[in-house]
Amino acid sequence: ADGTRKMLQLCAENCNNSLKFVLVSSLAAAGCGSADENITESSAENPYTAYGESKLAGEIAALEFKDSFHLTIIRPPAVYGPRDSDILIYFKLIKMGLLPYINSPEKQLSAIYVKDLAKAISLVLNVERPSGEKYFVTDGKIYTWKEFGSAIARAQGKRPRELTLPSWTVWPVAAASEMSAKVSGKAALLSFDKLREMTQSWVCDGSLFRKNFGFEPDYDIDRGITETAEWYRTEGWLK
Repeated sequence: ADGTRKMLQLCAENCNNSLKFVLVSSLAAAGCGSADENITESSAENPYTAYGESKLAGEIAALEFKDSFHLTIIRPPAVYGPRDSDILIYFKLIKMGLLPYINSPEKQLSAIYVKDLAKAISLVLNVERPSGEKYFVTDGKIYTWKEFGSAIARAQGKRPRELTLPSWTVWPVAAASEMSAKVSGKAALLSFDKLREMTQSWVCDGSLFRKNFGFEPDYDIDRGITETAEWYRTEGWLK
C-alpha cells in the first residue's frame, strides 16, 4: 500500500492528467467465495488473508488519486501461465503420479490465463471509462480443483493417484516451509496464508468487465494449461 501511494504521488506531481494507470490487484482483496455467493464489484470486501488485506489497502491508496489522472483497478483471480512458479508444484507432483487436494477436490475457483490478463489490461488502456472503477477479470468459467488438476494431468499425459488431505496434515509442512524461508530469506513455498487460501473456494463474476470492455478470452483451461506445460518443458522447469 505504501509503495502504491508513493508511486502514484510521484505520478500526480510529474504527469499530466492524460496518464492512464491500471492497478493490478487481486480477487483476494474482495475475499473468497463460491459460485453460490456470486461475488461482484458491488460486493462488500472481506479479505481472508494478509495478502488480501495488503491488496485492498493498495486499492484504497490508489483511489486517493482517481481525480488526478485516469485510474482503473482490475482484480484477477488465479492467474496461471509461463513463468509462474506457484502452480509449478502441481505440475511436478502430477508428473510424479500424485494429485493432492486439501480438504476437498470440489472447492471452486475462477481463473485466467496470463495472456488473456494482458489482453484485458490492454483493453483498459484503450477503452474510455470513468476513473476509479474496479473490475474482476476471469475466463468466464468456474472450475473445481479436481477439474484444474485433471487439466494439468491431461497436458502431461498422466493418470495420477488422487489424494484428499485434511488441512491439519499439511500444517507441519507450512510451518517448516516458513521457518526455512526465515533462515534463507526466500519466499516460503507453502506459507500458512497460502494453505488457508487452498482450503477455500475463490470465485468471482467477471461479466461486468466483459460487458463494458467487450472482452472475450482466447484461452480455456485446457489450452492454457497445455501451453503452460509446453513452456515449462522447453525451459527445463519440468525435468
